[in-house]
Amino acid sequence: MPRQRIPGLKDIKRTDLSAMSRVELEELTWDLHELARALANHAGEDSTTSSRPPSSDNPYRRNTKSGQSSERSDRDDKTDGGGGSAPGGNASAGNPGPKPAGKRPGTKGFWRRLPIIVSGELLHAPTACDACRAVFGSSTVSQSRQVSAHLSFELTRGDMSLHVAATKHCYLAIRCDCGHNAEIRIMPHLLGRARLTV
Repeated sequence: MPRQRIPGLKDIKRTDLSAMSRVELEELTWDLHELARALANHAGEDSTTSSRPPSSDNPYRRNTKSGQSSERSDRDDKTDGGGGSAPGGNASAGNPGPKPAGKRPGTKGFWRRLPIIVSGELLHAPTACDACRAVFGSSTVSQSRQVSAHLSFELTRGDMSLHVAATKHCYLAIRCDCGHNAEIRIMPHLLGRARLTV
């Protein structure tokens, strides 16, 4: 296993230390002290003291923490005089108390989601080959393949609501007899909108 390098920790030999001045030694000592403090703090971190998830905690230390918390609750009960808990106070070990408001962290939210229903489809096929200028007929359009597609939405006002009409624009490519793949490009007015939104 290779040795891990700690940033800021140099390979210092005894001869290097004897050659240093007092100010350099104090600076080095302070740096090493700060490094030791940072490493000690980092080693003591767990999910309760950092942003790490609870699954990263040491599984062998979890039981000791729960044991310590139960000892604390026993001590708290003894100091209260054993008179029971007041309404709205700390809950006993058997009764966890009221649930907090809101959904639990990590649970999936719910909302209304309507599927997109395509009301129309527009095929955009090339009319001629870019290489040899051969004009494509209706029979070659049936042999085309789809290169890309996008949906355009249009809002229309109804009696009491808005209606969404979705139109699917399909861009086709046709292989010419000369071997060139003629593709229709995205419409220029759509390119202008894309530039404005970016």
